Amino acid sequence: MSSSPAEAPRLLPGRSALEWSQFSVVVYVALAITIVLEVAYAVFHVHPRGWLSAAIVATHSLLVASTLTALILARIVRSRSARERLAGYTTAIALDQDLDLLDYQTGAVLRQAGAPLFRSRREFRAARLRAAEVGSRNV
Repeated sequence: MSSSPAEAPRLLPGRSALEWSQFSVVVYVALAITIVLEVAYAVFHVHPRGWLSAAIVATHSLLVASTLTALILARIVRSRSARERLAGYTTAIALDQDLDLLDYQTGAVLRQAGAPLFRSRREFRAARLRAAEVGSRNV
């Protein structure tokens, strides 16, 4: 779905798939830390007494909450990615080579459809800087 700058797709309102993905990374890290704590409790056969009992209950609660949040966020990211695809673009850096890659904040085209995917975050950041420079000159 190649588009010239004049006919570039417009960003959908709300958070982009990339923003939801970035937020989900934080939740996945919390989930991983919680799992490590749960395993440590099991391996070291911790017998809760006093404040430790409250810590174990808090860890169990965090495990349940972060698992549910991770599942919900995964669904949101899939849904938002599908909506972006229907709109003719993506904000996800490493997906959909057949779609224009738009900057999730400005809507500028960072990579046109069919162009090679970025090989690194450095290339992605450079493309964002170039798009910002072009945008500031057109104002």
